[in-house]
Amino acid sequence: MNSTDPSRAQFVASAGAAAIGATLPAVPALAQSTATPAASAVPAASAPAAPPAPAAAPKAPPHDLETPIEYLNTWITPNDLHFVRAHYGPPAAYPDLNVWRLAVNGDAGNPLSLSIFDLRTQFEPASVTAVCQCAGNGRGLFTPRASGAQWTYGGVGNARWTGVRLADILARAKIDPNTKYIATSGADRPANPNAPQVVRALPIDKALDKNTILAYDMNGEGLPMLHGTPLRLVVPGWYGNHWIKWMTNLVAHASGVPEDVGFWVAVAYRIPDSPATPGVPVLPANTHVVAQMDVKSEILTPLDGDVVRAGAPLFVQGVAWSGVPSIRLVEVSVDGGPWRPAQLQGDALPYAWRRFSYTFSPSEGSHVIASRATDETGAVQPIAGIWNPAGYMYNGIMRVTIDARA
Repeated sequence: MNSTDPSRAQFVASAGAAAIGATLPAVPALAQSTATPAASAVPAASAPAAPPAPAAAPKAPPHDLETPIEYLNTWITPNDLHFVRAHYGPPAAYPDLNVWRLAVNGDAGNPLSLSIFDLRTQFEPASVTAVCQCAGNGRGLFTPRASGAQWTYGGVGNARWTGVRLADILARAKIDPNTKYIATSGADRPANPNAPQVVRALPIDKALDKNTILAYDMNGEGLPMLHGTPLRLVVPGWYGNHWIKWMTNLVAHASGVPEDVGFWVAVAYRIPDSPATPGVPVLPANTHVVAQMDVKSEILTPLDGDVVRAGAPLFVQGVAWSGVPSIRLVEVSVDGGPWRPAQLQGDALPYAWRRFSYTFSPSEGSHVIASRATDETGAVQPIAGIWNPAGYMYNGIMRVTIDARA
């Protein structure tokens, strides 16, 4: 289609405006995740009435933004409250949608160059409500401390993603039937020209999963800049390191291994095959790629340190999720007592988080509340996350301490 076609020009203009407008939050700014100990990673904005700053401007650091946990207590995480993680930050400028293209090539019989207009009009739309979680969410909770940004509980969100099934695009590209994986990359670039570009490798079975999509909308709006406009890979059930933002390239590989794409698969985002010992090096050959999320729950109310009324019903609320489609059970324990089932709430959508609630009346004094989740495979949230040098995949049981007063 000619780039001067009126319908196309109107679409590009409106989509660009939506992408830019969606980046201006009307709620408190998120907290920057730092490399300081967890005790210092206090949310920078904890009061809902705090005036926002336009923190999502494309050139304005920081680019690691953790959601204060009290803002996660909704079914859908709003775009401007959803956590942000980027290694190099977004591209220096908003993409010109008149010239932006998604290239699909490699071992493909019909290489493609698709505009955002093509993606929105030539393919069947697909939507999925799914949890996106940073692989380092909870890193600040490991003992001993693991290196990296000290995320605690807010490196996660649940959003409604709409776009095109990756399988439909690969089918049109006529990828080789023996394709093993798809190399994925975006428009973000390191400031240091010697640093490796972020390139990931998605195994072909996950690439062809009907829930894996290339999203152009997030919660009914064009993707905000910090969330990958104009296109982001959405890989339900897997950690966010696979959810490539600012997508530009898909390359089919019918030979070789995923590690061939370079640093971000061969070296980064890997964990030991067996529990590691702090201070003891782990050989790369004894590691594997961080992929499917572990089962996890978080208590969102009450907050740690809250003062509540003794003898009155206390509503404990939280969310639970896993890398498999559904949560079977969430349990709550008070003061180390027996685990009792919480009530699961809302729809049980595959790969979305499940809200839960539990009610009890605390006696006067200090109490510790804990939650644990079990997914459909029977996997149970452990007491503590399995320590690893990079601090990935923490899913230990969460505890909050409250003070009940008369």
